[in-house]
Amino acid sequence: MKKNKLLIAIGAVVLIGIVSLLAYKATNKSAPDDVIRIGAILPLTGSVSVMGQEIFNSIKIAEQKLEGRFGNEQPFELIVEDGRYTSKDTVLAFARLLQMKRLKGVLAFGNTPVSQFIPRLNEEHMPLVAFGTGASDVTKLSDLVFRAWIPVALQAKVMAKYAHDILKINRIAVFAINDQSGDDAISIFKSQYGKDGVVYPIERFDISDVDVKAQIMKLVDSKPDAIFITGFGPAYISSLNYLKECRFSGKILTEISLVASDQRSHVKDLSNIIFLDTEFGVKINTPERIAFVNEYSRAYGREPTIVGAFAYEALMLYNEAYKNAKSSDKLIEGFRRISKYHSIVGEISYDSQGEIFFPLIVVGFDSNGQEVVLDEEIGQNIK
Repeated sequence: MKKNKLLIAIGAVVLIGIVSLLAYKATNKSAPDDVIRIGAILPLTGSVSVMGQEIFNSIKIAEQKLEGRFGNEQPFELIVEDGRYTSKDTVLAFARLLQMKRLKGVLAFGNTPVSQFIPRLNEEHMPLVAFGTGASDVTKLSDLVFRAWIPVALQAKVMAKYAHDILKINRIAVFAINDQSGDDAISIFKSQYGKDGVVYPIERFDISDVDVKAQIMKLVDSKPDAIFITGFGPAYISSLNYLKECRFSGKILTEISLVASDQRSHVKDLSNIIFLDTEFGVKINTPERIAFVNEYSRAYGREPTIVGAFAYEALMLYNEAYKNAKSSDKLIEGFRRISKYHSIVGEISYDSQGEIFFPLIVVGFDSNGQEVVLDEEIGQNIK
């Protein structure tokens, strides 16, 4: 009976989400001639749909904040498509967006799925703001791509340096998602530990994996001093929990994925876990952050996470680009003029390739499971 009630509740939530999305898209079928369109490809269903819903909610708040106008003058509307966090569905979603008149830019989530439509993006010559996209190759594939997320290479550099220089860890194992972002993390740790440390063994997981006990046992059996875990999805959570079941006594190092959407809430034991966060996550209460958190909480009954914060800023970056360009046909030029940007996640810097940098903070947990800032300095100047 309880199971049936749970399934009915879940079904109701999914139905509400689908109805709201259809209603949202229905309002965007036609528009006056001066309205431009921005497409958004989100994982509304599939393996990371919880993140997709938070992203959708946060983008709507940004749209409301801007009152549907970039630079207080250019009317715009969002066209939302479900990419399901698969390459096939993301490419198809982009193709559907291209059928829309006056499409001037795109927001999209993910690593491998996003990289698959960048060749077509280059043909269309329109900007893409990529968020939830940590792989180094995404911005390298096109000068039309601007990141609104933390590159995994940057996260790995900060955590590798903290592990090596501060924790004095010598032998470290790595459990990484099986995509370019995982490759990036492995490369960074090998580089950091190549001279006087050991990175071994290395195990991988796919975004759809759930049971990762075999990989975790290989890591634990090698008796490392610490294990660095990078990625997200069901396998990410399973790995953290299974390490505790195995009574692994070393440090568990990870990155910002721990505090993305609801992932932390599924980790049963937070002791010995060290992760990375931003000013948004450690609750440095700027007026902009407070306003966003309050608005999100009022609308959806819970606080947003770093995923929602970056999704909000992804649309706000389009507003900044328009203010720089003063024309919807010159948004790419507007993006290229953004070098410093004050955001709710901290002070963002952009280089000429559209790559992002801002300080990361090393965080742990006390005996009561409360977050404790361990190091605010180490992530200040790493590039």
